[in-house]
Amino acid sequence: MDWFIVVALLALGWLLLFLEIFFIPGITVLVVIGALLMAAGIIFSFAHYGNESGWYVLLGTVAFVTLSLIVAFKSGFWKGLSLKDENRARMNTFDHELVKPGTLGKSISRIAPSGKAMFGDEMYEVHSESGFIDPNTPLEVVKIYLNRIVVKPLTA
Repeated sequence: MDWFIVVALLALGWLLLFLEIFFIPGITVLVVIGALLMAAGIIFSFAHYGNESGWYVLLGTVAFVTLSLIVAFKSGFWKGLSLKDENRARMNTFDHELVKPGTLGKSISRIAPSGKAMFGDEMYEVHSESGFIDPNTPLEVVKIYLNRIVVKPLTA
């Protein structure tokens, strides 16, 4: 049962350390609590199992934490979780001479209040001026605000 306490303290401390570094950076509270839990596990092993076991636990903990941090950083784990400075999401990028107010097209998906439409051979994200528009409905571009295309259905 005593080894369970040592392992649980070390594992919980390591988990809090990783949470702080990879998921919730900047709080610092989790690092302090995690370090205290790991220290408590090491002290517990010294107190209950003697110096030799305590030193093994200390060296093993330091080696495991160091190795796991190195592996996490080198494997790209960090890149997948970190926030990016730039947004690589594709927003409507188009030639404003090809798609402008008055351009005719057709809805591809239901526009409720945004959806997809075809203008020429290109598909764009569009926004309805007034309500929902069903698929395969002829459209007209009403206005363009920045890269937001506002459309209305053509009335026959």
